[in-house]
Order: sequence, then structure tokens, then C-alpha cells
Amino acid sequence: MKADLDAILDSIRNEPVDPAVEAEAVARVRSRVFAAAADPDVAMLRSCGDFQALMRAYFTKSLSESRTMLLEDHVHSCVDCRRAMSAARTGKVRTLPRPQTVQHELPHYFKYAAAAAALVLVSLSTWGVVSMLPSSGSRATVQSVSGVLYAVSDQSSVPVYAGRQILEGQHVRTAKESSAMLRLTDGSLVEMNERAELSITKNAHGANIHLDRGDVIVQAAHQKQGALYVSTPDCLVTVHGTVFSVTRGVKGTRVSVAEGEVKVDDSGHSELLHPGQQTSSNPSIENTDIHDDFVWSRNSAKYLALLGEMSGIQHQLAQIPGPALRYHSKLLDIAPEHTVIYAAIPNLGNTLAEASRLFHERLEQSDVLREWWTKNQPIGEHNLDDIVSRLRTFSGYLGDEVVLTVSGTRDEKYQVLLLSEVTKPGLQQFLETQADELGAKKAFVYMDPDKAASSAAEPQNTTAKSGPRMAMTIQKDVVAIGSEEAVAQFLSKDRGTFEGSYFHGVISRSYQSGVGWLFCANLERFAKDSVIRERQDGETNATGLQDVRYLIFERKEINGATDNRIALNFRGERRGFASWLGAPGPMGALDFVSPNALVAAGFVLRNPQALLRELFSYAQGRNSAFTERLAQFEDRSGINVLRDLAGPLGTDAAFAIDGPIFPVPNWEFAMEVYSPDRLEWTIEKLINTFNEANPNNPLTQTKEKVGDRMFYTLTSAKLNLEADYTFSDSYFLAGATRGILLRAIQNRQTGFTLARSDKFRALLPQDTYPSFSGVIYHNIGPLLGPIADQLKSLNVMTPAQRQAIEMLKGNSGPGLIYAYGEPDRIVISGKGALFGIGLDSLAVPDIIAHTIHQAGFAGNHAMNRGKSNE
Repeated sequence: MKADLDAILDSIRNEPVDPAVEAEAVARVRSRVFAAAADPDVAMLRSCGDFQALMRAYFTKSLSESRTMLLEDHVHSCVDCRRAMSAARTGKVRTLPRPQTVQHELPHYFKYAAAAAALVLVSLSTWGVVSMLPSSGSRATVQSVSGVLYAVSDQSSVPVYAGRQILEGQHVRTAKESSAMLRLTDGSLVEMNERAELSITKNAHGANIHLDRGDVIVQAAHQKQGALYVSTPDCLVTVHGTVFSVTRGVKGTRVSVAEGEVKVDDSGHSELLHPGQQTSSNPSIENTDIHDDFVWSRNSAKYLALLGEMSGIQHQLAQIPGPALRYHSKLLDIAPEHTVIYAAIPNLGNTLAEASRLFHERLEQSDVLREWWTKNQPIGEHNLDDIVSRLRTFSGYLGDEVVLTVSGTRDEKYQVLLLSEVTKPGLQQFLETQADELGAKKAFVYMDPDKAASSAAEPQNTTAKSGPRMAMTIQKDVVAIGSEEAVAQFLSKDRGTFEGSYFHGVISRSYQSGVGWLFCANLERFAKDSVIRERQDGETNATGLQDVRYLIFERKEINGATDNRIALNFRGERRGFASWLGAPGPMGALDFVSPNALVAAGFVLRNPQALLRELFSYAQGRNSAFTERLAQFEDRSGINVLRDLAGPLGTDAAFAIDGPIFPVPNWEFAMEVYSPDRLEWTIEKLINTFNEANPNNPLTQTKEKVGDRMFYTLTSAKLNLEADYTFSDSYFLAGATRGILLRAIQNRQTGFTLARSDKFRALLPQDTYPSFSGVIYHNIGPLLGPIADQLKSLNVMTPAQRQAIEMLKGNSGPGLIYAYGEPDRIVISGKGALFGIGLDSLAVPDIIAHTIHQAGFAGNHAMNRGKSNE
């Protein structure tokens, strides 16, 4: 039957058209076009104001058919007029003023010329409009169908299968318990839930997904030109590249955003949504847990499972014994004289080989990982495996360390040089072969050290120069690779020495305690106004960054654990913004944070009043009007900012996400306060001043005494804002709800705190400091567990995905980053992965987008239900 239908359709398409009939149709269209152009009512429709003036007549059905068609066509492609059309339904039409014209009498021959020109312009514009109209054809391809997808029309419903095209304006609908994935021609993906119906059109502004009913999740590709639209009868969504969902029901439309920004227009109102936000076109549609608009996606389990595989690989890599620490370096002594950056890494040949073996072993075992790798591995002659093989062979010629140096001064060109000891012959031939295979033979040259000149070595190669070339040399069992100029300077007999310089001594001290990975930068050599110059800045160094001397990063394994450390050294005592981090000391604010926190940060600050004074000084230097404006604010509010706002504050503070993050993050903030009464008086003054300046958007403060404690609530109906605060044990305590504050106070009183928990204390470093200047704690395990459990209950996971997610749960442990503020330096340290950033958090963007924003909503929904049942 299908073959017969295709034959009938082909016969219709190929039926010859009588030339006389075609000529008659062309003449009929031409006469209508010119008749419309000659109609004065039509000809005057030039601007949005002209079209908006017709809207009242349009709604009263008194508009002519031709002008009705023109108005509807214009509104379809104009956002401003679409808003005006929505407003016109309520009788609040806002029209744009028409431009005033001045009539001048023209000579009669100008009238004939104008008429002829008008005829030509009408012809050209008609041709231009027709040529700009989107051609009919495919607007999307059906990627996959689970269940049944129909192409629907007034006459029939025909099943559409994977691989078929969706044409311009063609309506498609998923059946009950069915879903489908469509790929637009720009690469965007549209996932349709059951009983959803849509069509797709395209014009010069971009593609428009017309959603008639149901749910869709859109992964919008980056739009090179125009935008991607999703329109419903009462809403228009505009995006340029993001992930969001749109639900169209009887009551109206709801839009939820997972990633990026989405602009939503409805009934003349425009709103910009960010990740985790939601809006509805009808007030009767209440906001809900955003996960409900995403969790039906078939991809939720897949992305979470892939994240689990990444975590498993990272866990395996962490078990590979690292190279032994190095306590001295021959390469440090022969580095170029004016070295400003020194980076030393261990020879990772054996580690790279073992990592490659583990990855391919896991690739064979995991369907989830293999699917991702097939899709994302590099394509081309030199893929990742080829690159790994070449690096392994190259490392086999080298010693236990590879050093990269950058040398020079601000007045000279900086030179990059790679240094390493050579342990076996054949390195020159290997590099020349690689250059030949990679098609870079002419860009590579070997310099013979025996033929170097006394002051500067010249390239020992007969090949004529054809641009910048890489060069190498091997001298005294040390290979040097860099530009021709850099290698020539390295071979120069009268070059200066780096050994004995102050920066050399700084690096040497790192080697004394053993190094694994080492990065050192002499920052004062780069800074234009650094302390290397005569110190004439006096007390004007507001930021304190002009005093920075050296940045040192170290990563090494100690007793089987990986330790990361960054040190920022200053010339003399820290000043300005750089001094805001106080010396290590007690953090009482952390006692309000429970062991269940997902993220927590605590800091010890220098005197807040002094900090604010420095900030004002800096602002005055940037804006001469700042002092005057500050004085005006203080006169209007009756507040002395330094005395009344900063004066009551203490020196330690903490912030935490201490519970679920959806639909409202369970945040809390605590700060030491010396004078709670004065701070409360200042807060009330600030609220009154804000309300006087914003009478249409006031903040409402309410008070309620619970026991012997006063609780304050700030709300703003227009901003949909609510925050609660109180005072406890000389701390200012604020949070998303009063319940969070009560729980935080109870935690402090009972000792149920993060700092006392076993998992926090297990992360503490062994050093001479009893306290920190700053600490950041993170633990995504409590977030991922409920996500996985929710996905299991939905029965959307394969056995391989279940296994990968269990692996993720098992490998997702807490992490700690801590900082010490010393008089002349700041040290930041952390154990494990690079400050808690592992393979799972460095996964490709689609993992992050879908796991956090789609699967994450399911997990947080489960967490919220669990909390509500307590």
C-alpha cells in the first residue's frame, strides 16, 4: 500500500502544467500585487505604529481582508507588535506615533518620474520579499521515537518514524506513553513528552517551535544568526543557546530553565530567566519543583551514569603510585638568566601508559563510557591514542623531570624553553621523524652545540628559513627545545647564569622539601608598576597587588595522599585588599553549620572598619564623585557607614548551603557582631532609606518574638524576596527561612556542627597551624544520592547505568580547601584532586547541563520531600 501511495504522490508532483494556465495564474497574482500597492490604505503601512493603529479594528472585525492579512503577517515576525497585540485584547493599545510628513507641490514631470520609480520599486520589493520568504522543506529530522509519533492534519494522522523529515508548518503529536526527539536544522534538539503537539516554521529571524500542547525540553544550539523561538498561544520564548523546558496546558504556559538565559514574553510582560528559575503565563499556575519539568527526559539517567564512570576512572587513576619526589634539579641551575616562570613536572611516561591502559580497560567494560567515547573522541589522523603513544615514546628518552621556562624582561621579548636530561641516544632522530610525519619538517631545525658562535649560536641547517621555526639542541646530556632564538641564547657561551639569583633561591627552597609538580612565577617582573621599580607608591596601593612578588604552586604525594598548595608572596607586610584575609584564628561562625552542609565557607577578616575605609579610598581614586555621593547618602539616611555599619561587626563570618538547593536554596549566613543593637538600628535605617527611594517596590520588615529571641523577616512582593535574620550569641544570623535559623541555633547549642564532624576532621591537614584564615568545605554526595534513588524509582535506567551511578555515589566524598594569611604571604591548600576539581566536575558540558539541571531536580525533589516528612 505504501508503494502505491508513493507512486500516486510522485505522479501528482510530476504532472505537467499547461503553460496557458501558468501564464494566467502569473497575470492574476501580478494584478493583485499591483492593486495592493496602489491601495492607499495598504501603501501607508510602513511602521509598527501604522500596524498598531489597526489593532482595534482587527479585534472588532471591521478591518478589510487585505489589511488583516498584512497585520497578522507583521505581528508574526515583530515582537513589539506581538506585545501590543496582547495588550490590545484588554483595550490598552499603545501605538507608536506616525512620522509627520510635509506636503510640497512638485513639478508635473516629477510626478511622472515618481510614478515610474514607484512602479520599479514595487516590482523590486515584491521580488525581494518573495526571495526572502523561507523556502518550504525540512525543518527537523526525527532522531528517535519511543512509542508512536504522528503527523496530524485535519484529514488524517500518519505515523512518523525515526529518520523522517518534519516539513515547514507540519504538525506532529506524540501518543500516550510515547516520546520523541527531533533535531532542527541548526542542531538544536527538541524532546517531546507524551501527548505533546508542535509544528516548526522558519523565517529570516530564525526557527520557531509552535507548541500547541504538552511538554518539550529544548537544547538550543548556539545561533549564529537570529534566535530560536518557542511560541505558545499566550507566550513567546527567545533563546540563543541553552537548555529549558516549556509546558503548555489548558490554563497557560510554564517555562523552566536548566542552563543559560531564556527571555519570556507574555501579555506585554518581559522576563529574563536564569538557571533554576521558572515562570508562568497565568497566575493560577503556581511554581513547582523544577525537576518535574525535566525528570521525564530519557537522558537524565544516561548523563548521571556517565558522570559515575568519570568518577570511577578518577578513583582508579588516584590509585596509581605517583613519581617519587625530587629534592634537587640540575635543570634549575642551567635555566636562562632572566627566568620569570619556572614549571617542573615529573616524567609521566609510566603513569601515562598505566592511565591509558586503565581507561581502555574500562572502555571495554562500560557501555555508558563507550557510547560517550565513540561520540566525543577526536576525529582525524592523530587521535588521542596516537598522541598518547607518541608522548610515551618521547618520555622514554628523558630523565625524571621536564622543565619549562619563560625568560626575558619587560623591555625584551619573552622566550620559552623546554629542558630535560637525556637518558638514552636517538632523541634527535625521533624528533626529526615526528616532525616529518606531522608535516612540520621545514619548521624544525637541529642546532649543533659544537658549531655555536662565541656570543650567539646560529642555526646549523641548510634549509632556507620560511618563517618561525622550532629548534632543538643536545648539550651535556640536556635537551633544549624552543624557538631558534631561545635555543641560540641557551648555547651562547657568554650568557648569564640564573644560579645565585633571589628567584633561584625561592625555587630551591621548594626542592628542599621535595617537589612533584612545581610552578613558580616572578610576578613583579610582569607588573608594569611593580615593586621592582623604586617604591614611590607610598600609601596609594589600595589593592595591595602591586606588592606581589612570587606565585608558587606545588602538587605532590605525601604518605599516599595528594597535597596541593598555592603561595602568594608579597614584598613586606600585606596591604590593601590583599590584607583583608586575617591571620589564622577561631571561626565561631562555622558552629552554626551542620554536618549535612553541601557547601560551607568560613573566613577570618581583618578589622571590618579598616577594610571599608580602604575600600572607600579606592573608590574615591576611581571616581572623584564618590565622596560627595557617600556624604549625600549619609545625610539622607542618618547613618555613618563606617561607624554604624562596619563598626559593630566582628572578624569571622561563614556562609553555607545547609540543605536542599531546590526549590529554594537552604542558605545561611553568620557573622560575629560586637554591638547587635547598633547593627539592628542601622539595618532598619537602611530599609527605610531604601523604601523612600523605591516607593513602588518597598521592603517589608516584620518582627516576631519567639521565646526570648526576636526574629525579623524581610519580604518584597515585587522581587519575590524573603530573608529572615536574628541575633544569637553575639552573631548576626540570616537565612532563607526562620526554620533554617532555628535549626542553626540548635546545632550550635547541641554541638551538632560541621567543624566537629568526623568527615570534616578527617580532611584536616597535619601542620603547625591550630586554626585557618579561611576554609571551604564541599560535599556533593548528599545531593547525588537522592538523585540516583529518584531515577531508580522512575525505572528509566539500564543495568549499566545503575552500576555507574552506584560508582559515582561511592566515589563522591567531601573535600576541603583551606587558607592561611601570614604577614607577607597567603597560602591556599587542599588534598585530593586539584582543589576538589576532578574528572567528574570537568566532564563535557552536556554532562554538567543534564546531570545538574535535569537529574539534579529529581534528587532535590526527593530531598525536599524527605525534609518535609521529618
